[in-house]
Amino acid sequence: MNRFGHIRFSVCTETGSVREHNEDCYLVMPDEGVFAVADGMGGASAGEVASAMLCKSLQNMLSNSGEDLPGLRKYNTQQAIHNANDAVQAYVKAHGYAQMGTTLVLFLVDSWKPGKALICHIGDSRAYRLRGKELERLTADHNAGAQMEPRWRLFARKQSEAEERAARLLTRAVGISSQTYPEWHEHELLPGDVYLLCTDGLTTMMDDKAIRDVLLGANDPEEVVARLSQGILAAGAQDNFTLCCLEVSSEFPPAIEADEADREESDNLMKLAEWRRDNA
Repeated sequence: MNRFGHIRFSVCTETGSVREHNEDCYLVMPDEGVFAVADGMGGASAGEVASAMLCKSLQNMLSNSGEDLPGLRKYNTQQAIHNANDAVQAYVKAHGYAQMGTTLVLFLVDSWKPGKALICHIGDSRAYRLRGKELERLTADHNAGAQMEPRWRLFARKQSEAEERAARLLTRAVGISSQTYPEWHEHELLPGDVYLLCTDGLTTMMDDKAIRDVLLGANDPEEVVARLSQGILAAGAQDNFTLCCLEVSSEFPPAIEADEADREESDNLMKLAEWRRDNA
């Protein structure tokens, strides 16, 4: 039985209208309930390498994990991020690059409770949720703009072009420092929820209202991805873009009733994953 068959999905990645290379990457493993999007940076070849390294590391650690303890899946995800961080840094040193790295936003369905999911993110790739008619951004960008925004609001002024460019500088990403600190959040899934994972190639071309309008007007994940792609291209598609749309169906698989020993082991692994995040 597919423990994750209640998640319908569609995904695409495109170079856009300006860039010569696509530095984005995605990973979908529907049989494991794993969906991830990554946006590489550091120049054409370097960015492609960084995002691919991260997706490959996640694939290696999460393949055939659909029946694993939820805590083990979180720990292995955290370990995959650390492994990719080390690999990117080694690649930078070996090739004499100034810097390269990648963002990540990942959706990990709970292996015991199909009505729950973890979202892990680092950088400015985002996760959104449409519930009913309300669109909610579930991730906060890890960039300089997120730190400067309260000051701009305080002084009620529009930022300059130089400030806008500076605002997009990432404060966290995989590969840019010896340690990497993704954020983790748990979410309850409800029938009819629509989730969107995306790189900033979408969010720099379409605002949240436009994204909401597309999600509200589409009938399924395939249509969401197609209509968002059309909107990005119509707006000029200044960057690569990757979209992964997930829809939660009304037919949930039954939850697994784990015994006390398994629950305790899973809880300990959850705590170990948090420790691993903070200790490279």
